[in-house]
Amino acid sequence: MNVEKIIGHIKLIRLPALIWFDLLSSLGMACMSLRDFPPPFFFLLIVAILFADAGSSTLNDIGDIDADRLSEDPNRLNRPLVTGVIDIRTAWMQAVLLLGTALIIASQISLSVFIIILIGIILTIMYSLPPAKLNGRSWVTQPFWILFWMGYYLLVLLFLEGIDMRFVMTMLREGGNAVELLHYRGTLFTSSSGWIFIAAIICFMGVAEIMAKDLRDIKNDIAAGRHTWVGRAGVQKTTRIIPPFAILGITLWGGAFYFGGVIAHPSAWLVLVIGIIWTVRLTLWCRDLRFNYSQRIAASLHKRWLITYGIMQALTITIFLL
Repeated sequence: MNVEKIIGHIKLIRLPALIWFDLLSSLGMACMSLRDFPPPFFFLLIVAILFADAGSSTLNDIGDIDADRLSEDPNRLNRPLVTGVIDIRTAWMQAVLLLGTALIIASQISLSVFIIILIGIILTIMYSLPPAKLNGRSWVTQPFWILFWMGYYLLVLLFLEGIDMRFVMTMLREGGNAVELLHYRGTLFTSSSGWIFIAAIICFMGVAEIMAKDLRDIKNDIAAGRHTWVGRAGVQKTTRIIPPFAILGITLWGGAFYFGGVIAHPSAWLVLVIGIIWTVRLTLWCRDLRFNYSQRIAASLHKRWLITYGIMQALTITIFLL
C-alpha cells in the first residue's frame, strides 16, 4: 500500500473530527456530569466510540460520493472516493472492519453500551445510505442530530453509572480502581450540570452547527436532489435562525458551569468569552450571507465553528484537570 492510499484511508475516517467530535465531546460530557475528570477506564468507551465514528464516516463518504462529485467545495472534491484513490469495495471493507471492532469492544464493556452503539450504527446506515438515506429528507435532518446527541449523552451516563456491574467487578478483579464510578452510581441521571450541558451542545451543535453545515452545502445538496431542512427553508430563513440557537447554546453552557459549581474557574470564563465573541462574529457572518450568499464564506464559517467548539470543549475539560 502506497502513501497516497494510506492518506486516503485516514481521510475517510475524518481524523480531526474524531478528536473534536468524539474525544473532546465524550470527556466534556463526562466531566460536567461527574463534576470531576472521569476514571481511566472511561477511555475504553471512547475507543469504542472512535471506531464506531470512523466506520460511520467511511459509510457517509460512500453514501455521498455522487453528491461530492457535484460539489463546489475543494475539500469534498478531494475526498478519496471522488478522486479514486480508494475504491468503493475497499471503503466498504474499511467500514465493516471499523464498525465490527467497535461492536467487539462495546460487547466487552456492557450489554447496554453494546445495544446503544449497535443502534447508533444502524441509524448511521439509515442516515447515510439508500434506501432510507435520511440525510436527504428535510423532516429528518434536524431531529436526527438532536436525538443523536441525546443518545450520545445516554451512552456516557450508562457507562459511568455502571448499569452493567459485570464490567465494574472485572475491573476490581484485575486491580482497577472503580471507586469513582461506584461513588457516583445512581446520581448522574439527576445531574443538573450534565443535563444543562447536553442541552447546550444540542443547541450549539445539534441545531445551529448542523444548519451551518447544510448552509455550506445548500447548492450542492439541491443539485444532488438532497432535500435538507436548510434547502427547504432557504438562506434567508436559515441565517436568521442560526445565531439565536448558538447564543442559547452558549447561555446554557454558562448555566452548566454555574450549576456545576465551576463558574468561577478561569477556564470557564475563557470558554464564555470565546463563546460570546464567536456568537457576535457568527451573527455578522450570517447577516452577510443573508444578503450575499457565498459557498466559500459559508465553508469558512463552518470550519471556524468546529475549531471554536473544539477549543471550548478542551477548556471545559481543563477545569477538572487543573
